[in-house]
Amino acid sequence: MTVDSDEDLEREFTEVCREIGLSPSETFAIFARAVIRGRRIPFMPSAEGMKEHAVHEPELSISGGIARDIADLQAGDVISREKSRTMRAARRRDA
Repeated sequence: MTVDSDEDLEREFTEVCREIGLSPSETFAIFARAVIRGRRIPFMPSAEGMKEHAVHEPELSISGGIARDIADLQAGDVISREKSRTMRAARRRDA
């Protein structure tokens, strides 16, 4: 997977990821798993300014899922891209 971004965004994102204790790649993997699990973006997109931003209730419930994703990733409990595709195809067939 390739993500287009400018150098400043990439640098800042990498810094934040490192502060959290994850690599950018691990962070994207967690994000992707949260999207797959919830079948939606795991946060509320908003035009609110940073000073106006308040934590929303849905964001609080998502944090538990993200914590599980981090634990799974650190334990090496991850699936391959091919396995993910196979699982999605099976779900579509069963639906």
